[in-house]
Amino acid sequence: MITFFTFLTYVLVDETNVLSANKVFFAVAVYNSMRQMMVSFVPTAAAATGELIVAMNRIEVRLTLDLKQKILLMTPFFNL
Repeated sequence: MITFFTFLTYVLVDETNVLSANKVFFAVAVYNSMRQMMVSFVPTAAAATGELIVAMNRIEVRLTLDLKQKILLMTPFFNL
């Protein structure tokens, strides 16, 4: 579908643009390689992004926990 609209746009933009077998073959080859990369890399990148967010949240919790413990140790404790 995308290749069809690409060729249609190419032809309709200028009257001197003429499709040849070389141009069509190259465009189809590029779109096929892009599609294969999108199918294989996008889900992997999404999973890695999710893992990164979880790891960053865990690190943040750990760092703030240490800070909270230090603050509690430095504050005086009074029995009322």
